[in-house]
Amino acid sequence: MIKVTPQAVEKLNHLLREHPEENCVRVRITDLGEDRRVFHITLEEAFQPGDQVQESYDLTIGIPEEDAQLMEGATLDYDETEGFKVQHPNSEENGDHDPFQLN
Repeated sequence: MIKVTPQAVEKLNHLLREHPEENCVRVRITDLGEDRRVFHITLEEAFQPGDQVQESYDLTIGIPEEDAQLMEGATLDYDETEGFKVQHPNSEENGDHDPFQLN
């Protein structure tokens, strides 16, 4: 599953408080080919059937079943200046960050 840093958990919980009608965080991947992936975070009303649900600190995250294996070992982080970023162990260069999109 995906690892989530305390900084990312704090920011996501803040966003959930700002949007009380949406109480679920879902993380999914769009495969762009040529070893490029875009990670998406969405706030939604409910998890979808087939989502793998995981707890990270005090945050519950849903990941579509078809994306879970691709996210294995990835780390979601948040930085005030750079925003959300994902580090994946399968990146071509050690420490390289995959493209990330926040929806």
